[in-house]
Order: sequence, then structure tokens, then C-alpha cells
Amino acid sequence: MVYKKYFLIFIFMLSIILSPVTKKVKRKSNIWVFGSFGGRHFTDSPKYFMIYLQKVKPEIRTIWLTNNKQVVDALREQGYESYQSYSLKGFFYTLKAGFIIVSTGIHDVNIIGSPGAKIINTWHGIPIKKIQADADVDELDVSYLAKIKSKFVSFANRYEDKQISSLLCCSKEEKQNLTSAFRINSNRVHITGLPRNDILYSNNWTEIIGDEFLFQLKKKFTIQKVFLYLPTYRDSKIGSNDLFYRYGFEEQMIQTILESQNAILVLKMHYLDQTKLSLKNQNNSRIIDVSNSISDIYPILKQSDILITDYSSIYLDYLLIDKPIIFSPFDLEEYVKYDRKLYYDYDEITPGPKAKNWFEVFELIKHVMEIDEWKLQRELIRNRFHQYKDGNSAERVFQMIVNELKSEK
Repeated sequence: MVYKKYFLIFIFMLSIILSPVTKKVKRKSNIWVFGSFGGRHFTDSPKYFMIYLQKVKPEIRTIWLTNNKQVVDALREQGYESYQSYSLKGFFYTLKAGFIIVSTGIHDVNIIGSPGAKIINTWHGIPIKKIQADADVDELDVSYLAKIKSKFVSFANRYEDKQISSLLCCSKEEKQNLTSAFRINSNRVHITGLPRNDILYSNNWTEIIGDEFLFQLKKKFTIQKVFLYLPTYRDSKIGSNDLFYRYGFEEQMIQTILESQNAILVLKMHYLDQTKLSLKNQNNSRIIDVSNSISDIYPILKQSDILITDYSSIYLDYLLIDKPIIFSPFDLEEYVKYDRKLYYDYDEITPGPKAKNWFEVFELIKHVMEIDEWKLQRELIRNRFHQYKDGNSAERVFQMIVNELKSEK
């Protein structure tokens, strides 16, 4: 872990030193490099945009970069071109790419070779909690050391943010927040919708993306309903990160409820979260933790019946399929004190009932499955945060890039 931190600092500094050179390299407009979440997984909007291009726009050479060799091997088996980010080929193609598509920043690919390319940042969530430059650590009740660390991260973020050519979003509402958070000119923030949300609709290219996970589970259980629990990440270690037993997560009670409803509860913690759930009967459990086994929840999202979440912006994407949402802001007071302030009043933008503990979660699940009282509120928030609701975001992103190329000629 210490080695990894020093390596990250080293390549960050090297990127700054070499950027005057990499910016002068002649790049190829038909080579596009993709990556997401610090090079960990094949997921998010860069994944779906790349799949779309390979299916519909074969004239574009698409290359996925990752720090995970298993991902490289898996993608090659599926017919995709992929390399490790800091291999020679990873560096070479980053240096030659005309466009680089990421979900957090250029550290998703190869930070050394990226300066000089057109960086398209899809971002990874419509922000309801403050992000990037708006996430002022001085507003939080944390230690002096934590504030110093946060300032360094902010400095690194600002360096990466300055490389951005275009930033994608879903609405005027989001555009305003991203313009502020990234300290970027608003004409570089484009309302296209996000390619990952295309999977929530049915069209020619999304039909090739199956859901093997649920298919296998349905062989094991009689499943009529799928409940998803997808909480957000806690930056701070001051508050309790136990979102289960502290709030009355009684395994046997929940198992009984799930069996009575022919349902499963799928848990996926944020990819940076180290929270572990100790289940007593894992082999036959209807409580299934996929935090370490599934990196991309979007194919499952479409097949689920209810979403349970706290401050994760994934619920705003879930609005596109118009199914009930149970909100679980168990630790709201702690969260805004130690982790992140919010852009909004929480109750104003969360169209669903609120639970204080797991007992209330399952009481509310039974209620909303019988009477869905929140359809109108969901529609209002959906229209506020999504300009497009058609499953054609990948094509809009492609056309935005094509128009950018034309404007340069």
C-alpha cells in the first residue's frame, strides 16, 4: 500500500514535468483510449461508450486501459483491445490517442501520457453531495492531518481537471453544479446524458449486454423480486461505517422476509469502502454481497424491483426506470458533519420514504410494493435531473466529439 502511494506521487510529478513534451505529440483522431475508476474495473460510462463504438462505429479504434491484469485478460477474450495502463503499450497508446474517455480523471488511464489529448470526462454520478473544488474540507469537523491530506488530493484533482476538454452531464441542473465543482467554463460542459444509462433502455446495441449474475441466481432460488442496497462512500473514518448491525440488521429476520416474498437482497458497497458483512449462512443466503465480485451494477439495476440507498446519486439514474426507492439516511447528521456537505436539502430531492433503520426499510418495502405513492414525485425529480430519457446518450456523445473535430478543421 505504501509502495502504491509513492508510485502514484511519482507518476503525478512525472506527468507535470513531461506535459510540455506530451502536449506536442501528434495524435491520431481515430484512436480512442478508455478507462474508469483509477484503472480498477471495466465499468461505468466509458465501458458502455466503448461497447457502443465497437458495435456501431467500427472506424474508431477503441482501447481499454486498466491497472488490473485480470481485466485485460477478460477483455481480450471478449475481443476487445486492452493493455495495462503503465505498460509500454499502455503508455504508447495514451500518447497517440486523440481522445481519452474517463469517469473520474486521467488517472483512470495513464496520467503521464494523457496531457495533450482531448479528455472527455463522463463523470460517475449526478452530484447531490459536494464534489471536487466545492468539497471544502474546512467545512467539516475532521482532524488537521485529514485536512492536509485532503488539500493534497484537491491539488491533484485541480491538475487533472485542467486537462479536461469536455465534461458530460444529464441536465441544466447538473451542468450548473459541475461548472462550479470543476471550475470549468460552462461551454465545455455538455448535456448529452450518460452512456451507462443507455443500458436501462432497450435498443440494438444494449441487447448484447446480458445479466449472467441474476440468470445464475434464478437457477438457485425462486426469485420474483430483487432488492438492491447501494450506499455511498464515507470519506471520513470518524463516524461509524457500520451501516448494518448498528441499525438493526437482523439476518434471520431479513432472511425470513425475503423467503416470504420470493426475493433476494443484493448488497454492493462503494468500491472504495472496506466494510465487510459477516453472514452466518452464506451458501444458502438470500442476502448476497457482490461488493468484491461485481464491478458493474447497471445490468442488475434494470432487473431490480426496489432500490435502497442513502446519499448515492445512483438513485437519480434509477429514476429512469421509474421503480420505487427506499431512502436509508441512517447517519445523515454524521455524514454532513464528517464526510460531505450536500448541494441540496436532502428531503427536497429524494422522492421516496425515509427509513431510520433496517426494520423500517423492510416495513417500507412491503408498503411500496402494495401502494406506490411516490410516482409523481419521482417524475418531477427525474425531469429536473434528466433532460434526455431515450437511451441514446452514447450516440449524442459521439456526435458531440465529431462536432468538436469539425470545429478544429
